[in-house]
Amino acid sequence: MDSREGCGFLPTVAVVLATHNRRSTTLRCLESLLDSADADSCRLRVIHVDDASPDGTAEAVLSLIPEAQQILGDGSLYWAGAMRLGLARAYESQPDYVLWLNDDVVLRESALHSLLTLSPDPEGHTIAVAAMRDPSTGACSYSAVRAQRSWRRTVFTPIEPSNTEHWTSGDTMNGNLVLVPRGVYERVGGFDPVFRHGMADFDYGLRATRRHGVTVRVSPEFLGDCAQNKLSESFRDPTLSLRARWALMMSPKGLPPRQWIHFQRQHGGPTWVIPAFAPYLQVLLPHRRPSGIG
Repeated sequence: MDSREGCGFLPTVAVVLATHNRRSTTLRCLESLLDSADADSCRLRVIHVDDASPDGTAEAVLSLIPEAQQILGDGSLYWAGAMRLGLARAYESQPDYVLWLNDDVVLRESALHSLLTLSPDPEGHTIAVAAMRDPSTGACSYSAVRAQRSWRRTVFTPIEPSNTEHWTSGDTMNGNLVLVPRGVYERVGGFDPVFRHGMADFDYGLRATRRHGVTVRVSPEFLGDCAQNKLSESFRDPTLSLRARWALMMSPKGLPPRQWIHFQRQHGGPTWVIPAFAPYLQVLLPHRRPSGIG
């Protein structure tokens, strides 16, 4: 039963947002968040972690949302590091829900209501994930994902919106727009401190589903727009030189070996060594696109 039914319950949603030097993009995101927040359905509390943006992002966020709590970094946090600090701050007040929000997401007006419907009980064990649409192509850009049921346990397939009234379950998720109830974050905790940028969201979802019996539900329709990260000028771009691809792969936004191998050891099963080292061999081969998650 929905614990909100018949009691006038108004859940508190702590929104955690990490930013770096994308002032206009961040403001557009937060304006869409405010448009999506129905005063009759939830109370928002914004925790904003700004990683030393030189473009005035931190000041602009406070101008838009004066009551936002801010944590200021020194430029070395990256996404996972910033989100880890924000989540720790959010957990201190034990909100009913924590909403992960990427600063390049534009929410649809129904987004928050739909996520709360997918995960109706703050003490429950259901993570609600918003399917994202790429505004340029109209295709699904980010969503929940399913892991292969073979030995390749860390190869994932995105879940397309079903466009029906029924939600779909997954194994983990992209962290662009994710609603986590108190019943989950008190079990699972925060982001693993090993991860600086990527992989932290996939790791969190896998820990939740495989170790704690949590359900991941993805919305049956798009709940926002978020452009897909481009493969060009990344370590997966075969047109770049080997030196350039290797440097990008070793960077915090690439596939840093310590973090990637840790991810595979945690979630790859008995044959984790194969996917742990495969991308580094693939990048050495011309015209091959290394594997990874994203």
